[in-house]
Amino acid sequence: MRTLNSLETVARGTALQSAMLSPLFSVSSFIVEEYNPLPVSITYRFGSDGTPVTKELFPKGSMFPLTKTVTFDNKVGDMDLLVHYSASADILTGLPTQISQYMIKQGKPKHSENPLGASKVKFQFKVQNNIHQIPMLESTELIEEWTEEEKIAIKKPVAPK
Repeated sequence: MRTLNSLETVARGTALQSAMLSPLFSVSSFIVEEYNPLPVSITYRFGSDGTPVTKELFPKGSMFPLTKTVTFDNKVGDMDLLVHYSASADILTGLPTQISQYMIKQGKPKHSENPLGASKVKFQFKVQNNIHQIPMLESTELIEEWTEEEKIAIKKPVAPK
């Protein structure tokens, strides 16, 4: 909730920051929460003929900096990812809504062709809304879980003659 006149906020903010940095003043602790005024969504599709799916990642009013992780089971990449402002965003007419676009290539699991064990593959990526409120792809990762069965030869006892 805002309790200051809009013209006084910068002056009071700088005075408070100066008092916090000065060894001569003692300032009560407080928390500043950044407010995200524009909702950010992602649109992704797997393969060139996949159906695009849109999800809102950072809704209006969420805090930033913030990182969100999106995980897909049984996927290995081969994805087009578009980071953009949501349709409900209040941006100026004529400005583009697209923020960034990524092409993520297909990963190659190491243990998927193992005849002795089972493999489970997950694909995940992280999108960060950084301190400047600029959403970007932080990382992508192919996670592979596998179990291996090891066959141990057992010697049969020799029957006495």
